[in-house]
Amino acid sequence: MKNADTASSLITRTTLRFRARMLYRWVDGAITSTHRRLGDALNREDSPGLLLAEEFFVEGSEHATGEGFGALNTNAILYMVPIESGGPPTGRDPFAWVKKRPERVKIGTGPFEIEGDLYMTEGARLKDMLGVTKPVFVVLKDATIRRADDPGFLENHPAAFVNRRAMDFIVPVSQVR
Repeated sequence: MKNADTASSLITRTTLRFRARMLYRWVDGAITSTHRRLGDALNREDSPGLLLAEEFFVEGSEHATGEGFGALNTNAILYMVPIESGGPPTGRDPFAWVKKRPERVKIGTGPFEIEGDLYMTEGARLKDMLGVTKPVFVVLKDATIRRADDPGFLENHPAAFVNRRAMDFIVPVSQVR
């Protein structure tokens, strides 16, 4: 049993904070994961469709205290933004790193339009990326979020994770009129 205890103590666990946009509300939370980045935790192969959070706060709910357990249905998430911890940035994993190139895209999801850089493997095209079922959450870097029904709404985030299951459309920005 001692070997199992030693092995589990060698695994680094990271607290990943997020803000999830549902259709009618924000949900803030934190998960503890062996992954160093939120995108990796969201796109796990064994994802049960629920994101189990140790910290959980539902905007506008008088019952949520921000302490304790909560779960999100990942199918109902439109997009998520990571909340930076203020610590050193998480570097790329040298064993999983693949050379990528950015393509500027616009995604419609519910009342939101999100524009940002989608990084794809060298030589891949947007059509190629959309033909695969993974990842469920696509990452847009330098994301600008607007509401189609509120011209004054504007948010800028270093990254946004958009749920492919909730997308209305995705197009290269060069095709936007």
